[in-house]
Amino acid sequence: MDNVSAPPKRKQNKSVVYLCALSIITCVVLAGIVFWTGQRVSDVAQNIKVKNQNLLYEQERLRVLRAEWSHLNSPQRLDRLMQKREQQLDNKPPHSKGTYSAPVNSTIINNMPNINTNTGDIGGANE
Repeated sequence: MDNVSAPPKRKQNKSVVYLCALSIITCVVLAGIVFWTGQRVSDVAQNIKVKNQNLLYEQERLRVLRAEWSHLNSPQRLDRLMQKREQQLDNKPPHSKGTYSAPVNSTIINNMPNINTNTGDIGGANE
């Protein structure tokens, strides 16, 4: 019975080596996936933190704008402004109520250059 040969160990050794190599490659790939996922989670967490800060800032701005709007539209303030405006209008001469006309200086108008709208040429006042 000593002549009975044992099964070849080389095939077993090769399959063990292949199995170990496949296991190592799988571990490396999985480690890469876990690392990439961790980086993505970190990026998303940072993005959420920035968005929350922006949200708090905008909420504060909105609170300030609402307070300003409330002040500007308060009935007491509007009544005071209306009374003040009525007093200003009552103190003006009758011909100037609601309009303003500036005095015309004829010297300035006479010395203005003439502009030809057809050609775009600019000419002097004495041409």
